[in-house]
Amino acid sequence: MTAERHADASGRDGQQGRTRGDAATYSTPGPLPIDDVDPGSNFLCTGPTMTGKSRALSRILGDGVERGEGAILVTTESDARAALATDGRLREAAGMGEGAPVGVVDCITESSGAGRDGDDVVAYVSSPADLTGVGVEFNRHLERLHHQGVSRYRVLVDSLTPFFVYRDAEQVFKFLQVLTGRIASLGGLGFVVGHSDAGMDEEAERLKGLFDGVIEFREQEGKVGTRAIGPYATAEGWVPYEEEPTSGEGSTPGESTANTDGRQTTARDGASPSETPLASGIDSLSSAIDAVADAGRTLTLCNFDGDRDTLSDLRAYFERLNVTVTEASLSSETPRNVALLHQGDQHLASATVEDLASTIAVEGVGEEHLEGATETELMVLARQEAFATRKSWRRHLVRTSRLIEAMAWNAGTGTVHAGFQDLSRLTSDPDTKRIYDRIAEGGVEVHLYGRPDAEVDRDRFVVHDDAVDEIERSWFVVFTDGEEPSTAGALVAEERQRGTYSGFWTYRTGTAVAVRDYLEATYGQATV
Repeated sequence: MTAERHADASGRDGQQGRTRGDAATYSTPGPLPIDDVDPGSNFLCTGPTMTGKSRALSRILGDGVERGEGAILVTTESDARAALATDGRLREAAGMGEGAPVGVVDCITESSGAGRDGDDVVAYVSSPADLTGVGVEFNRHLERLHHQGVSRYRVLVDSLTPFFVYRDAEQVFKFLQVLTGRIASLGGLGFVVGHSDAGMDEEAERLKGLFDGVIEFREQEGKVGTRAIGPYATAEGWVPYEEEPTSGEGSTPGESTANTDGRQTTARDGASPSETPLASGIDSLSSAIDAVADAGRTLTLCNFDGDRDTLSDLRAYFERLNVTVTEASLSSETPRNVALLHQGDQHLASATVEDLASTIAVEGVGEEHLEGATETELMVLARQEAFATRKSWRRHLVRTSRLIEAMAWNAGTGTVHAGFQDLSRLTSDPDTKRIYDRIAEGGVEVHLYGRPDAEVDRDRFVVHDDAVDEIERSWFVVFTDGEEPSTAGALVAEERQRGTYSGFWTYRTGTAVAVRDYLEATYGQATV
C-alpha cells in the first residue's frame, strides 16, 4: 500500500489491520513490503529458488495465527512437518490437535513412499498431480475452521513448480483460478509461490492476472532483496530481505526442523526403500529408463464412446504416471466406458471413465459436490515407482530438476550426482550455477558430469568430465541423503531425438540408490 493510501485509511483495529468499510484489513508488517491488505486478496510471490520465499510467507501466516486467525498450507515441496517447522507459531498451533487453527494439505509424504493417516491438522494427498484431492482437502480445512468460529484465515501454496511438472499448464491455471476465487469470495488472504528459475516465465505472466499483487525476490552478490508490485506495497523499489532464524527447539527425533538458514529437513517416518524395477542393478542409464518403462501399467478403456477431449485428458494425466492408455472394443455391448488397470495379464482395478474424468478434473475445486469426493482404488494403484517423462522439452526437465535440487539443499547432507551433457550448461546459466553453488556450500557432496567444454570449480565439486556417449546424451539429477535414507529423488532422461528427452523421475529411495550406485561404480566412487 502506498504512503498516500496509508494516510487515507481509517484507524486500526488492534488485532487486525485498518478498518476499511465494514471489513478489517489484514495486517502484514514485515518481513515483506506489503501491509493493510484487503480481505479477499491474493499474491503471487516469485523469485529464484533458495531465496526464502516460502519461509517469509510462513512468518506472515504465523503472524495471523498470533492474531487469532487461521492458516492453511498446501505443501508441494516439503512435507507437513517441515512446512510447519519454518515458523514456531505454526508448529505450536498445529500441536493443539483437535481445534487447531492450522490445516495442512501435504502433497509430498505419500509420493515419497511413506503412507500415513491424516488427522484434523494434516491431510495427505497422493501427489501434486491430484489437483482435485488438493481442492477437496482444502475445502475440508475451510469447513473445519468455520465450525471452530474462525472467520479470517491466511493461505500459502509453497510452490507451483510441482503442479506444472505433474499437470499441463491449462489445468494448473484452472485450478489456481478456482482456488484464488475461493479465497477471494470468503475474504481470506492468499499467497502462491512460483520459482522464476524453473522455466515458468510464460506461465507466470499469465498467472499474474489471477492475483491482486506480486511480490518479487532476487539475489545479488549473495544478498536477497524483495519488492512488491500493486496497491499494497509499502515501499518503492527493492528493499533488503532479512531472514529471522527459526529454532528447532521442541522437535523430537523423527520430526522436521528448520535450519537457521531457512532450509527444511525432514525425517519421513514409515518411508523405506520400496521395491524397484532396478532392484537387480543396471548396466547403463538407458537400461534404467527402459526398465522403468517396461514396469509401467496399462489403462484399457473398454467400449469407450465418449468424446475425444475426455480421452486426451486421460492420456495426458496417466502417461505422466507411467501408465499407457489404450482402447479396446469388446464383442459384447457391456461393459461400456469402463477402464481396466492392469500390468500385463494381471488385473489390478477398474472404474468408470466418468469417475476417472471427474477425479482428474479441476474446474470444480470449490463446488459442493467435492465435499464427498473420494479417490478410486484405480487412481491409487496407478501411482507407481516412477513418473514418466516422454518426449519432453528441456524446460520440463529443468522444472523437475529444481524439485530434486531443492530437496538436496534442504537436507544439507548426502550426495548429488548431476549430468548436464555439457558442463557449459552449468557455467553459462547463472541460475543453475547459483543453485549448485548453494547446494555444495550447504554441505552436500556434488558430483558433476558432462563433456569438458567449460572450466568448473574442482575445489567445490567432484567433476567427471568423461567424454563418453552416455554422459553426452543423458540428463540426470540424483540425490540420496546419507543421514536419512528415506529422503531421495532421481530424474534420469535421455536425448533420444534432438531436443527432446524420455525418461523418468521418482522420490523412491530404491530407484535413486540404484542409479547412484551405477554412476559411482562406472565413473568413480564418492570422496567422503
